[in-house]
Amino acid sequence: MDLDEFRANNWGRVVLPKPIRPPRHKAGEWFLRGPIPGTWLTRAAELSYRALRVGLALWYLVGLRKSRTVKPTGDTWRRFALLPDSARKGLSHLEQAGLVAVDRHGGRCPVVTVLDTANKGN
Repeated sequence: MDLDEFRANNWGRVVLPKPIRPPRHKAGEWFLRGPIPGTWLTRAAELSYRALRVGLALWYLVGLRKSRTVKPTGDTWRRFALLPDSARKGLSHLEQAGLVAVDRHGGRCPVVTVLDTANKGN
């Protein structure tokens, strides 16, 4: 830490250094939109690493579509380095924990609704 950054200037006022902002995405680069409830993430992380990765993928789609009901595709799973089997298992874990509701259609991508954790006995 450089103490000179905190010394008073000629007028007796302390000049604080400018805060460093967190990194931002570049134009055209994908990003995760928030806020994402911490209790939701904590519960997903406690289930399995698959559940957390599937949860992040779902929250990515929620931010992109601006809707809690999304339809993840193979491209979504690949973006989060998930194989189809892992994605299916992670989605099942989230569903059993009451974090998502899943509407499955044979041979098609499931329709997933991200649920609120407020009433889920944290």
